[in-house]
Parts: sequence; C-alpha cells; structure tokens
Amino acid sequence: MTPPLVCIRCRHAERVISVREASYCTPCYARVFDEKLRANLDHARGAILLHSVVRPHQQATADTADLPHVQGSNVAQNMPTAEAPATPASAPEPAYAVACDGSLNSLVLVHTMYRLLYVPHARAHPTPARAPERARLDVLYVATDLEKDAAQASSSDDVRDQVARLAPDAIFVPLTLGHAYAQDEGVSCHVHPPCFMDDTVRHVDAQDAAVQLLRAVGTSVSRLEKSAARTRAEDIRRILWLRVLHDTAQSRQCAALLFPNDATQTAAYVLDALAKGAGHKLPVEGAASLWIQDVLHLHPLSVYLPHELAFYARQHQFDSAFLPDTRQESDMSYEALSNKSSMGALSQSLITALQHGVSSTSNTVIGTASKLVLQDASTLWPTKPDLGTFVCPGIGAKGATLVRSVDALPHWDFRRMRSCPLCRFPAQTDAVKWKSDRSIRREQPRVASINEALNLNAHLCYACLQVLDIPAGSTFLLPSDALFFVRAPGRPASVQVVAAEPGDSSMRDALALPHTPRSSHAPTRVPPEAMREQVASFLLDKDTADST
Repeated sequence: MTPPLVCIRCRHAERVISVREASYCTPCYARVFDEKLRANLDHARGAILLHSVVRPHQQATADTADLPHVQGSNVAQNMPTAEAPATPASAPEPAYAVACDGSLNSLVLVHTMYRLLYVPHARAHPTPARAPERARLDVLYVATDLEKDAAQASSSDDVRDQVARLAPDAIFVPLTLGHAYAQDEGVSCHVHPPCFMDDTVRHVDAQDAAVQLLRAVGTSVSRLEKSAARTRAEDIRRILWLRVLHDTAQSRQCAALLFPNDATQTAAYVLDALAKGAGHKLPVEGAASLWIQDVLHLHPLSVYLPHELAFYARQHQFDSAFLPDTRQESDMSYEALSNKSSMGALSQSLITALQHGVSSTSNTVIGTASKLVLQDASTLWPTKPDLGTFVCPGIGAKGATLVRSVDALPHWDFRRMRSCPLCRFPAQTDAVKWKSDRSIRREQPRVASINEALNLNAHLCYACLQVLDIPAGSTFLLPSDALFFVRAPGRPASVQVVAAEPGDSSMRDALALPHTPRSSHAPTRVPPEAMREQVASFLLDKDTADST
C-alpha cells in the first residue's frame, strides 16, 4: 500500500515522513511522536513520585506515629499535616537514568526526556507533585570496548559533548563493563567440565576480570565455531552491560532506567532470544515496563522505527556524525543486509530486510513476544499492591493515579526468586539435564567434585549454559553475587519446563476417541548417535564436495 501524498491529520500539508501506511507533515508528526511516548513518560513520572515522595512520606509517617505525643513538645509541633507532608531529610533526590551507548537512539532518548520532562530548577515548582520535573537526569554511558586506547577515550568525549549539548543539565556517568564486578570482588570458575566455582570471594581487578571473561567465552577451537564464539561474546557483553546499568541506577537511587532500543532492535532481540533458547527470559528481560528490585525498567523507543528516530534527529539538528547514512532501495534487500557473523547480527539483518518490505514486521514480532508469560505468572504480579490505600498530601489526584499505575506493574526480585547466577533472570529447574537430553553433541567426560553444591551448571538457565559452553580447562571470573545464587538454591522456581495439560475441550474429546494402536504412536527416544547419522545423511561426502 502506497502512503498518501498529504498528511493524514491536517489533510492539506505535504507529507514529509511516512510511518508504515500513514503520512505526516512536520508539525503533525511532532505531536504524534510525543503522543507515542506519553505512556512511558507517565510511568517515569509515577516511578519518581513513588520513589522520592510517597515511600519517604509513608516511612516518616510510620516513624512519627511510633513517637509518644507530649503536649507542647517539639514532637507534636513537627507532626505531618495535610499542608506540610512528612519529608524526612533522608528522602532520596528525585532521579532517573537513561542508558546511553553512543548510538543515535540513545541520544534521541536523552533529548526527548530532557525536553518533555525536565524543567530547570529556577522555574521548577518546589512542591512534591513537581518532583518529576525537578528530577536529576543521569546518562549512563557504558564503554563496551575493554581495551583502553585513544579511540575509546575520544568516543567517550564525543558522546559526552553531544549529551551536554542536547541536555545541558544532565549528569554524564562514564562506565565500563568492569563495573559489573561490584567493589572489585569476583569468584573464580573452572571448566572441567562441568563448571565449578570457588567457595570464596576474592579481590580482583574489575577491568581485567571482564577482559578475562570475554576472552574465555570468545575462544573457538575450530573455524566452524567462530560464529558461535562471536555469539557467546555478544551475549556476555549484553549480560555485563545490563548488570552495570541496573546496579549503577540502583546505587545512584534512580527511580527508573530507560533503554534506547527501537522497534527493529527489539524485534531482532526477540528472534535472537528464541533461537538461542532464551525465550523463558522474555517475560522479564523483554517486558516493556517492569520493576527489577526497586528500579523501573522502561523501553520507550520500542514503538518507533529507525527512520522515525533519524527524522527526529534531523529536525532537532543533531550532529551529522551520529546520523545514519541514507540507503538506496537496492541496499535494503536481505542479500545486501545479510550478516551471518553471529546470531544477533543475523537476526538484526533479517528484521531490517523484512521491515523494509512489510512495515508491520516489528509490530507483529513484538506483539507476539508480549504474549509470552511465565508459567507461574503470580511470581511477577504482586498479590496485592504494596501501597494499598495510601494518602500522600501534595501530589494531587493525577500524581496519585500515576503512582498507583506504576505500583501495579510486574515486579521481578532476583534475590527472592530462582534466578540464573550469570544473567539474574528466571532460570529453569534442571536446565542442564534438559540440554544434555536434547543435544546431539558428544558429552565430554564429567569430572566429579568434592563439593557438588558449587556446580555452576546446575544453577544456570538454558541460555547461559550456551554462553558458558566453552572448552574444558578454561578459567574465568564472575561477579561475586553469583556465589549467592549458587548457595541459595532453595528459592521458589520461577520457570518450570513442564508440559501443560491440554486446555481445549475439543482436543480432550479427540484424544478420548478410540483408535487402533499403531507402533508410530508410541514415543521412542532417539539416541544421539542416530541423530548424528541423520544429520550426516544430508551432508555431502568429502570427495563430492571437493569435486563441486
């Protein structure tokens, strides 16, 4: 379907941008862009009010209620009232964080949040209801290149300068993947196989520990495993990246953490995760809005296509160095975009090519992924709101509505639920057994350990088992909290790989019909040797391959 030549909103201005089957002029699309961000903007406002106003007020009210009431004393005079709500000195400063990787998406997100939410302190009202407008904006920039060189320093300085121009009052926080090792502590792991951990935490050089881990997972023993090694390296970078962002936002007392993934990147990650067996983590890691501990994770750009963000950047005169190159029509085919260097690159090129031909590709993939839920959904949804019926003077009816809406969002507590020691997302029970039963690879001889409780493989999720599927004899360092997850396996399981009972009555009726037993109906287990022979039957002989 060809987009109309005039704006579909005002009906008279010439189109300047086409989004799927719709066309807009510049003023109309500016309003559309802001409207699509409104839901996440309200979530950020509600999280800031909940974190810096409501909870401190409740704590102060509870503390003052425990004090004895003496007439004429300072205690009675300092009791909170409707006109003067309780605001203890220890209340956290209103703050939220934006994840920045130096890409155009992250810079657009920084500029948009600063433009729509932030108000300079000179013009901001000091009332509790205006806490989001006075909130501190932290821009968390994580350098994924661990090698310290002049090019990395120059890139960090360029991003800092661009952030300072787009959001003058934002605080630029430079980080590295080594910050995943909190307090410079780590725990040694050894692949025998399986992978075992030491029972003590030791002091490490955080940067060197991250480099050692990346080199261990990126090791390939043959040419055919190079793409698998690159995929493992990409996965471990993403895991460390998420750890650094969340832990930093939590330590800086940020109420919300916003990620810059656009619709194409989000859809590509969904395909990538499903292909690598990480679908069990999508209800948490891929959620559009979700509490992790006490930080609200948001993905506000997941409703925008890449060319929408590029158009926004050109309209607001971003630095041309961050703008993407304009591709020709012939360069948008799958053959031109195909990148098979890793699973992530392959998924990205596939979605980009499909998106060019079918504009609803990203929406379809993201919408399908949003229907994935944990088997025990009650582990994410609170049985009752934490706030209940609360009274917090000063935030108004609209502020109270925003607080209640974010308080009802799903909540993931990796300290309380069964979580993977590496990624801290939901982990299945007996994932290592499930993997070995379905693998056609020859299992390496298993080495017995004196302390089987420190068997790391027994606690990893299925996806992280693939990440740490590295040659025997490798040694690496994990963040120290991984030892906590291994030592506390008694937490309730969050994901169980159990076949669900048929829920369709027609299916049950069909299964109940009598039929003649057949040998093909009996499930038979196929040994790994038979699987390998079946795969080998599709391969060319060496002589035939040489002749062709």
